[in-house]
This record gives sequence, structure tokens and C-alpha cells, in this order.
Amino acid sequence: MSYQDQETKYTKCSLYSFNFLFFFAAVTVFSLGIWLIFAMKKVGLIDEFHVYFVVYCLFAIGICIIASCVLSCCGTWKEDKIILYVFIVIMWIILVLELMLAIWIFYNIDQIKNSIHGSMSHKMSLYSVNDTTMDNIQSYYDCCGVGNYTDWYSTRWYYQHVGNVPGSCCYDNSYHDTCSITSGKFYHKGCVSKVVYYVGYTYSIIMAILLVTLFVQVVGITIAYTLTRLLKEYNALPVDNKD
Repeated sequence: MSYQDQETKYTKCSLYSFNFLFFFAAVTVFSLGIWLIFAMKKVGLIDEFHVYFVVYCLFAIGICIIASCVLSCCGTWKEDKIILYVFIVIMWIILVLELMLAIWIFYNIDQIKNSIHGSMSHKMSLYSVNDTTMDNIQSYYDCCGVGNYTDWYSTRWYYQHVGNVPGSCCYDNSYHDTCSITSGKFYHKGCVSKVVYYVGYTYSIIMAILLVTLFVQVVGITIAYTLTRLLKEYNALPVDNKD
């Protein structure tokens, strides 16, 4: 076996290994989309457009990654330069999509965070037993009010329950409809800082995984391009030199 044959063989093995890693990246991206849906349901204050835009982009990227993995395996197995070139083009398209999504998240994350304060204040002003958004947030994050528990003083609900805060503010909120302020047995810190941190943390993870996937893609593009070059050089050799 000639040196060029060995180099081609090793490059093919590297591309097969990359495809396995890239398929794992596709599963991770899909999982991110599903996780984001459930994670933002815990918040319940973010415009659905911001959530589902990112989710659909993640799903689209995942589908493109799987398609590119199939193309790469076929092109590597058949040693077909055309298929490998198509694979490289799709990889660049995915790379651009991921980069655009990461930039979109980076430039919109502050807007999303700022909207949480207004949305939470609005939910408090309309608070009733039929709207469980604030109860869910206060129970999950162990908090009370927006900035702190005194935010409830200016709500319509408080005028009907003077001297109390909702039961979801209580330390043991499963057994109380309200908590007496004089008892002190409730969470004093507000929810907005905790929710904003949670949202920022969630989107930061998504951006980090997108950037890692970008790096993996660059490696894959490099390997695929190397293989197409080797195949081109091999096919250009005289027949006697291919043995």
C-alpha cells in the first residue's frame, strides 16, 4: 500500500469518527430545543416568539446535521468527491445558521431579560386564583414579589388580603392559601433576579454548545476537504502508480 493510500485511509477513518461525533452533536442540539421548551415553561413570562424561534432554529440545525452526516458517510464510503463537496457546502450553511442564531441570542438576551420585569409586574397586578403564573414562579424559585415581598402591597389582590402575601410565598406553601406578614414565615427576596439569572444561564448554555459545535464543524470541513484533495490527486495518478 502506497503512502497516499495510507493517508487516504486514515483521512476516511477520521471522517467516519467525525460523523459519529457530529451525530452526537445533532442529538444534543435536538435535546437543547426540547429542554428550552420545558425550561421556559418554568418561567412563563417570556414572549413565546423568542422561545419558539430559538427552538425551531435548533430543530432545523439538528435536521441539517443529520442530513450532512448521511451525506458524509456515503461520500466517504463511495469515495465520491461530488457528495463530499455537497457535504462541505451544507456544513458551511449549518455553520452560518449556528453563528447567526448565537448572534441573535447575544443581541436579544438583554431585551428578553428586561421584558421579564414588566411581565412579572403585569402578572402580579392581575393575580388571581385562576392565574397560577406567579404562584408557579414563587414556589419554584423560593421567592416573593418582583423586587421583594413588598411589591404585593400595591396589587389589587393585597387590598382584599391586607397583611398577607400569597401562599406560594410561604416556606411551606403546600398548606397555606396566604401567609401573614407578621409571621415572617415567607420568602422575603424577590423573584426577578432569580428568573433573570435562570434565563441568562439557559441561553448561555445554548450559545456555548453552538460555539462548540461550530468548532467541531470546522474540523469536519477540514477533514472532508483533505479527503477530496487526496481523492483528486489519486485519480490524477497514472494507473500503474495506483497499485
